[in-house]
Amino acid sequence: MKAKSNHTLWADKLKQLTPRLLICACLFAASAMQVATAQTRVEEEHLLKAAFIYNFAKFTRWPENILKGQDAQLNLCTAGEDRLVGELKRLAGRIIKEHPVTIVSLKNMPVPKNCHLLYIATSEKRGYKDILKSVRGEPVLTISELPHFSRSGGMIELYREKDQTRFIINLGIAREAELVLSSRLLSLAVVINNEEVQ
Repeated sequence: MKAKSNHTLWADKLKQLTPRLLICACLFAASAMQVATAQTRVEEEHLLKAAFIYNFAKFTRWPENILKGQDAQLNLCTAGEDRLVGELKRLAGRIIKEHPVTIVSLKNMPVPKNCHLLYIATSEKRGYKDILKSVRGEPVLTISELPHFSRSGGMIELYREKDQTRFIINLGIAREAELVLSSRLLSLAVVINNEEVQ
């Protein structure tokens, strides 16, 4: 019997490997699909949170001396970095109450007086209370996903419960800053008062 040529041996090996390769390829594809689906869910979640923040601005009334004139910009300031900061950049140029939204990124600097909304990113978990103290009583709507944010002097805290985005409003802190939040907004929130601030 003739010895098999190298070519034939490689062909036989390939036949043996093909089913395994197909299984591995299928497993890899399924894994990639799960990762892609998870990434899509995370992206959708952050997009939804950005939409929440857009609506918080729509349902907030600032004092009359703020946002004077139709050409006044509504400044959404961001402190720190997280994935939601990236999504908030999409709001630039949107119109809220006839005012174009401008995104102002604060990089290790004090919060300027012309901020109307301030989103504090999760990267600021160590120093966010100092940021809140610096704007306490100012007409700045403060928002974050940081745990206990609303009980630490923040106005609106976003959180997840049963796969849904929800929010807590510290009404006492908002009133202290002379911000009026719509009853429609309050009806969707867990409402606390500033006497619960830690």
